[in-house]
Amino acid sequence: MGFEGRILSDRGIRTLFGIDAVVLQRSLEEALSAGCSGVVSIGTAGGLDPALAPGSWVVGRSVITPEAEYPCDGPWADCLARLLSGARAGVIAGVDGPVATVQAKQALYSRTGALAADMESAHTARLAARYRVPFAAARVVIDPAKRALPKSALVGLRRDGSVDLVPILVELGRHPGQILSLLRLARDAAQARGALETGVDRLGARLGLPE
Repeated sequence: MGFEGRILSDRGIRTLFGIDAVVLQRSLEEALSAGCSGVVSIGTAGGLDPALAPGSWVVGRSVITPEAEYPCDGPWADCLARLLSGARAGVIAGVDGPVATVQAKQALYSRTGALAADMESAHTARLAARYRVPFAAARVVIDPAKRALPKSALVGLRRDGSVDLVPILVELGRHPGQILSLLRLARDAAQARGALETGVDRLGARLGLPE
């Protein structure tokens, strides 16, 4: 989501974001090749654990994909969990697309034990391991495990993470029954945004990376 990048960049933190995996990976490789102290995957995620409400923080101990599991830097994860009051620490699932239905969320949770899922952490973890730099992940739940994502919320996502209203309005015109679900998602997104802003302020400019 565009607001994730704005929250971080407005605080002077170098940020790479977007839902285009190829562009994201290229940008990450350029940044890692130039050298850095560490890389953190931070933003929103879909909830898989039914106990996690919108706005809940999840700190990664590892990121799991169908092919591999990537450990997060232990001291960095400990620092994130300490600074983000009430955060849950555990596995984050890396996925190629939104986990949109309740059934899909339940299946992924049962298969992996992951607390949440997102589309960026796996790419980041893989490249951090290749370049041998510390990696961490901290994500805020935006859509809880018990709720499906309406199709209208997905059709309007541009490749850079911003929102195009036209296809959303077209989809709602065809299927107006989605309006209530979309309004509920907007409320959940507002909670996630507030939690992300508060959390980033707590973490500071180094995003919790130990000295």
